[in-house]
Amino acid sequence: MAKGRSPRPRQLPTRMLLAQQGINLIERVVLQMKCRWHATAAIDVGIDGTIELSDQGEEPRPLGLVLHVQSRATDLPRWPHEDANGFVYVPREEDLSYWLQGNAPVLLIVSRPATNEAYWVSIKDYFRDPTRRSSRRIEFDKARDAFTGAAYARLFEVAREQGRVETGLYLAPPRVQETLVSNLLPVAHFGPRLFVAETRLRTREQVFAALREAGAEASGLGVFIPVGKALISPYDLREEPWPKVCERGTVDEFDVSEWALSDDPDRQREYARLLRLALTDMFYPVVRMWPEKDVFAFATFGEQRPRRFEFFIRGRRRRPSVVRVYERTFNEKEFVRYRHLAMQAAFRRSGDRWFLEITPTYLFTRDGRQVDPRHENLLSGIKRLEHQPAVLAHLELWEAFLRRPAGLFHGAYPYLSFAELMRLSANFGIVDAAWQQFDVAASEMDQASDELVPETLWS
Repeated sequence: MAKGRSPRPRQLPTRMLLAQQGINLIERVVLQMKCRWHATAAIDVGIDGTIELSDQGEEPRPLGLVLHVQSRATDLPRWPHEDANGFVYVPREEDLSYWLQGNAPVLLIVSRPATNEAYWVSIKDYFRDPTRRSSRRIEFDKARDAFTGAAYARLFEVAREQGRVETGLYLAPPRVQETLVSNLLPVAHFGPRLFVAETRLRTREQVFAALREAGAEASGLGVFIPVGKALISPYDLREEPWPKVCERGTVDEFDVSEWALSDDPDRQREYARLLRLALTDMFYPVVRMWPEKDVFAFATFGEQRPRRFEFFIRGRRRRPSVVRVYERTFNEKEFVRYRHLAMQAAFRRSGDRWFLEITPTYLFTRDGRQVDPRHENLLSGIKRLEHQPAVLAHLELWEAFLRRPAGLFHGAYPYLSFAELMRLSANFGIVDAAWQQFDVAASEMDQASDELVPETLWS
């Protein structure tokens, strides 16, 4: 019989013990005041309990005055800047924002259970001063702010002042963290060198013509721009076939950052053009550019059939349709229309970083090459029916395609690569109904032709 692994003994985390010791200290002081302590549920979202004040008679009567409490306990021997008179405490921005929402009075009580010390502050009163709010800095006075039975009078004033408000007390909804997926794909690598050389040619067409005339293979050599009397490219212009179109002895080599990080608007435009040309080169031949609609779309390779492409998305293998074919009969004639998954692309700079801004869209063609005359109407129709999950799926598809690893039939593109889509964390929930109210009714979806129904790429 195989020897089993000994079960790991159960443990109670020290931080949980410390937090409960802080709550116990607060409850003990509240009972000394002849008031009531109500702990929140086991899963709290920023409020640990409430204090219900009572009068101070022989048989205390509840006054209906309630204070909400957030406890912060420490086992450190000193708080920041602590001396005999006081100390400083700086709450997190997300906590402070939550406590300041709503109109219920919120007390922050910081404690050191090991020495039976506790100090309090009324958050809304303390942070009425905008200077304090911007710094988030709370300066506790040990004599004035001690949370002991003697604090009852001040607590009563805080609660009574709030009790004069005619509306009912409320706190904001619990904080919900959401991850927002942007349509910005960071440029991880480009270049890393740029070469500049003198040339007699002034346009890209002239450069391509000169290369072909010299017998050079021009395909796959599209990442260059003529600027004045110079040629700029990530290709080493000292190597063949480039000496056929520029002066070898005039080649200068630069770090790509001299363009990427430049404040010169001309250099920024030149860099963005080079990035777009590299993207076009990177896409070809699977995805090609349709200049008349300014979109990149999956190509058909002249085949009249649906086309799928394999991706790894969220750790799973996917094979969604990237080109769909729709056949129809009208006046006894057969017609074919293609719907391609497509994207609009723009390179943007923010600070010292460059991003590819992806706008998922569709392209409708008659034969896989020529744009369908009804493209604009069809695109408008499918966009009305497309919901948020479909847009996100398209965005993830382009991310997976642009970041796909080298394979048997394609190598890693040497001049351009991307990092993951920018994902942002929000410390608040986003109400889905805010945009879902604009979604098209299911009945309209049912009446749409197949060409206008967005395909569910994956769930």
